[in-house]
Amino acid sequence: MGAGISGNYTNTKGSNPPVSKVGDVRYSQKKTQGYLLNLDHPQGGPKAKFMKDYQGKKIVGYFPARYAVSADYDAGTPYLTHLLLWFYNPDEEYNFYCDEAQEHEVMQLIKKAKRDNCKVFLSIAGGAVHAGSEYADRYRYLVSPENHDFFAQKLVELAKHYNADGIDLDLEGSMILPGFSEFIVLAKEKLSQNKIELSGAFNIYGGKKLTDEAVHAFDFINIMAYNESGLFEKKLRNHSSYFHAQKHLKYWTDTRNVVTEKVVLGVPFYGWYNEFDLAGELLEKRSISFSYVNKHFHNLSEKDNLVEIETDTRRIVFTFNGVDLIAQKTQLSKNYGGIMIWHIAQDSDDLKLLRTVADNLQYKPEKLKYSYC
Repeated sequence: MGAGISGNYTNTKGSNPPVSKVGDVRYSQKKTQGYLLNLDHPQGGPKAKFMKDYQGKKIVGYFPARYAVSADYDAGTPYLTHLLLWFYNPDEEYNFYCDEAQEHEVMQLIKKAKRDNCKVFLSIAGGAVHAGSEYADRYRYLVSPENHDFFAQKLVELAKHYNADGIDLDLEGSMILPGFSEFIVLAKEKLSQNKIELSGAFNIYGGKKLTDEAVHAFDFINIMAYNESGLFEKKLRNHSSYFHAQKHLKYWTDTRNVVTEKVVLGVPFYGWYNEFDLAGELLEKRSISFSYVNKHFHNLSEKDNLVEIETDTRRIVFTFNGVDLIAQKTQLSKNYGGIMIWHIAQDSDDLKLLRTVADNLQYKPEKLKYSYC
């Protein structure tokens, strides 16, 4: 990122050249704590944001709002550029809320994220909202053309209530309803008027339901390049391979002509687990977190992505993205807008995969905060 984009920030030693990477700026401890880490400071706050975004790449992490201050889960905000809290859905009065989330706790997490120079978006709907869900009729009402203004205003009110930086639209599958593309365009206009950003989460199937105008309305798009295999297949294969990532990125940039900076590659911090008896009868099928893999199959968590284990009574097959594959995908994402993670709470206790993403984007939050002269 050049000086013209950064606002010509320089470091503290006279006529040194404008900063282009984290290591170019060093402060005394007193100045770091009182200036660079003070987001209310008119110069220090913007400079801190510049340093975090110095490569222009995003690290977008979805995180369950209901875990906002849980001691069991770390949202990883020092490593993120964007925290997406999920999921907010309309009640009977069409006011948006997050089931099981405590508002005070969510507010505390948002404040912490902002202290870490991390933008906060509130994510709407989610994959669990389907044609038969309790929210389906409410979204049908909201997406109807005559209610677009009302829907957009509800999103503006939601973002303002939480002091959020953006709204993330995650209507999927059958819930990408007629009128949704037109709503996206209107929502972008209304949100922009209030200095609120707009992102969306889509796979190729969902993308095919959107108009070009809708696709280009987003500030960035989170590409769900996973679930290519899993719940609906008896024979398990890698559900999110490097090839799948390339295929999804190619669709959005080549077929839909979205600029690369707006295309954020999604990676899964979860996998799929199948268990069979020796006759081949399926006994169990479920999703598993990377945390589960790291705890129970620690020796496999670095390199293996498709694992088959046979015992005297059963055969176990599971697929996930290990450290090496996450590193490879992160390197690939440097040609695009960065990495999106579904979701942070599925990482190991020491945030092994999130730190792998940060390391491969060469983003070191500890150097940003504590590089003292």
